[in-house]
Amino acid sequence: MARVTKLYETALIAILAHFNSSVNTKDEPMNRQAKSAIKSLVLTLRHKLEEDIAIGLKRYGFAGERWLPLERLPHIERDDAATADHFRLRAALEQHLRRIDAAPEKATPAQRAEAVAWFVREVAFTHLNRLVALKCLEGRGLIPEIITVRDAYGGRARAHYEYRFDHPVEAAAPDDALPAAIRHVCRIVYPEFRLLFDVGDPATGGKPPADDIVWPAYPVLRECISLINGLDEAANSKSQMANGKTDGTPRASQPADDNTEPATRNRRSVRPQPATRNRRSVRPQPASSLRSRLGLRR
Repeated sequence: MARVTKLYETALIAILAHFNSSVNTKDEPMNRQAKSAIKSLVLTLRHKLEEDIAIGLKRYGFAGERWLPLERLPHIERDDAATADHFRLRAALEQHLRRIDAAPEKATPAQRAEAVAWFVREVAFTHLNRLVALKCLEGRGLIPEIITVRDAYGGRARAHYEYRFDHPVEAAAPDDALPAAIRHVCRIVYPEFRLLFDVGDPATGGKPPADDIVWPAYPVLRECISLINGLDEAANSKSQMANGKTDGTPRASQPADDNTEPATRNRRSVRPQPATRNRRSVRPQPASSLRSRLGLRR
């Protein structure tokens, strides 16, 4: 498990260091305090995500060594889409059994439990990396804000706010259309970054990969986003204190005022638009421009 934690930590540090200058500047390597804060955040996020993903996977009949057949899952059997997801999840678990040289039909309880634990880690790892990567991309102004929440949008991110406006039926759902809004932004990024942002596309009939079937429950997703934003706000506060800027700087959860420097205002704040039907959602950046602006090669 220590190795898994290290993988989470290393991946999160790598993403933050590459994309987000508020945590790691070009002139100064990431200090011990920042690494300690990230490690603590990783452990918290990892436990929350893995616990919740395990609960979600159990709904499909896979709980540790206990794998239930479809006929024992009436709530899944009645739903065609859920039935298809059940078989796709089973296929992913059986694939891992084959990787450890265990025939699915002859796997021991311990081997089945290992497959479930592996899959839970993979799914949680995907969601963690995705949320942090979206945070970093929006910080560079490459995508509409979907992680950074602002009071002007009712405690939501701009892209979430606008998605709810354009999809009132989904907005009335218990999950506040947050997963749907995140998927919408992921589809903007997907043409350039592929695997991490592959959430499927109903418009083209594209199915998401098996590790995207189970999502964190809405309260857990909101809490993870809040924790990620909290780390960013703490890093910004320390940076401002180090530069002698302790007053007059807007908080991340509030829009910047008109006296903010243009570069900061363009990157960190968005003024809400009047809620009218003539207002259109933010246009996504052309996919071909993302890599060039990040300095990445194909």
